[in-house]
Amino acid sequence: MLCGFLLAAGGYAVLRARTAPVAADRGSAGRIGDDGEAAWLDAHRAVRDRLAAAGAVDVLLVGDSLAAGWGGEAPGDPWRTAFPGRSAANAGLPGDRTQNVLWRLDHGACDGVRPRAIVLHVGANNVFDAPRAGTEAVAEGIAACVRRLRAMFPDAPLVVVPVLPAFDAASAFRADAVAANDRLRAMGLDADRRVRILDVGDALTAADGSPRAGHYRPDGLHLTNEGYAAVARKLSAALDAALGPAVPK
Repeated sequence: MLCGFLLAAGGYAVLRARTAPVAADRGSAGRIGDDGEAAWLDAHRAVRDRLAAAGAVDVLLVGDSLAAGWGGEAPGDPWRTAFPGRSAANAGLPGDRTQNVLWRLDHGACDGVRPRAIVLHVGANNVFDAPRAGTEAVAEGIAACVRRLRAMFPDAPLVVVPVLPAFDAASAFRADAVAANDRLRAMGLDADRRVRILDVGDALTAADGSPRAGHYRPDGLHLTNEGYAAVARKLSAALDAALGPAVPK
């Protein structure tokens, strides 16, 4: 298939062999269309073209539908509501796995952006593949995205949001997400002083691990505006530490 060929041809063979190459499917955190690969390539081009003239921004958001859900450009977007003093360029794309993000970064998705800081949220769609690919592949994919972003934007602090808790506390997804996040933390990525691993799961779940009421959409995976607001309260402190207090614009 075209997407799988492109990922392999671009040097993503290891990730492709261990995780599913298709960008959008019925098991993904967000879906861009039933035509799959053609829709994904069109969506990539749309993001690339939209950000081509973005220029200097406070924050670049990178990842899957959970990153895309922040918005950042329209009034009422969760980002604009939570961070009125911080401009954002959003390169999130529904359905993306880590290998898709890597390919997009290598093919101009963020070339027009000069961010002061970056927020990365990706990996949820790889967790769906963990039963056959393993949780180590999830962590390795996230780490590869971190390294690529650090190489592209060496002066920009990078906040990495691990895979968010989703579904009920006893679900297989939750167990695999926890294992992948534990592996990610053990990699020592934050030995780089510009990288911070920001755990926000306790803002979204109760003490028993159950999802907080009103924080998730009915699918149990995507966040409501209230869920984004809860994450924002933790993210705000990380951005203030990296960039200084926001100035209302």
